[in-house]
Amino acid sequence: SAEVSVRYGVAQSLVDAATLGPVVPAMADDFVTVLELTELTPGTTYFYEVLVDGSVARSGLSFATAPEGPATFDVAFGSCAKYTVDPAMPIFEDIAEAEPDLFLLVGDSHYAGSTNQDTLRAFFLERHRIETVAAMHTQIPTWVTWDDWDYGGNNTDGTIVAKEAGLAAFERFWANPTMGSGGAPGVWHSFRWGDVEFFMLDDRYHRSLADGTMLGEEQLAWLLWGLSTSTAAFKVMASGVQWYQGSHADTWASYSDEWQVIIDHIMTQGIDGVLTISGDVHHAEIRRITEASATTYPLWEVTSSPLANTSGGCSNANSDEALIFCATGVNYGLIRFDTAAADPTVSLEIHTLDGVELTSHTLTLSELSTPAL
Repeated sequence: SAEVSVRYGVAQSLVDAATLGPVVPAMADDFVTVLELTELTPGTTYFYEVLVDGSVARSGLSFATAPEGPATFDVAFGSCAKYTVDPAMPIFEDIAEAEPDLFLLVGDSHYAGSTNQDTLRAFFLERHRIETVAAMHTQIPTWVTWDDWDYGGNNTDGTIVAKEAGLAAFERFWANPTMGSGGAPGVWHSFRWGDVEFFMLDDRYHRSLADGTMLGEEQLAWLLWGLSTSTAAFKVMASGVQWYQGSHADTWASYSDEWQVIIDHIMTQGIDGVLTISGDVHHAEIRRITEASATTYPLWEVTSSPLANTSGGCSNANSDEALIFCATGVNYGLIRFDTAAADPTVSLEIHTLDGVELTSHTLTLSELSTPAL
């Protein structure tokens, strides 16, 4: 236990720095604490350092705040990072070198496969100690949701024992914004970056095959309301598992009725600019998961997996016309937005180790808009 402070300001020398803290982390919280920086200016780079007991522990750090309106920016994302397969996780160094404006971790951030507090503590600390991982998080704003392995175990759902303990550990070790809605527990949340709104979904806590629901009643209502009221040019729905209906059973394919409710809501309400992202399957994909019609636009999905794990195959790559790209091996997704363009664009990319770009596919907002009747 020690006093922790943060000094931050817009000057790299920190001559203008304000100090937040000190705070003293508690053993009951696994010595984790949160310092919330307030009154920040949009679209601004801030420099900061961390002090422990008055001495500088980390310095030369920086982050950038979100722009207020239309802008160009990059979003990296990925899933499935298993320490025992690759304890160095070099892809996180590649992500940091790409300098995205933000990073989304869409499940399986660790592989504890447990809701036991001692086990979860060990896996979280093991993950956060990895040099490449820690370095990336100090520079790139990060939002996180979970999937099965960091929720409770392989293919688990809302029936597992002690899921409340797992939720408490997740909330403790990740500095997400407020999670859940209307008093209902879970890790779902949304945030806006410039002219794009992100919906980070919880595909585990309320999942019930018997009830035919992936999200649960409260989260589904929250999502539909959020999509309807969003004024962002693009809306990104992030799910740990794939949205693609031809995928395996532990995906949205087993909850097709609820999936259809979401899709129908988007199209009948004229909610333009919706994209989906996912992880889980240990390979990368870019695909159309619905096709255009006289009254609808095509819905696209980008899947990135694994960041650090064994790789699966692309068995249907040659038979599925809607599958634009598929690749095996370690990878991360990179989505480039330009909402300042006359017709805003989004470019969907997959990158592998050493920053190698495997593919890029660009869409315009007009292509992701309901047809005028």
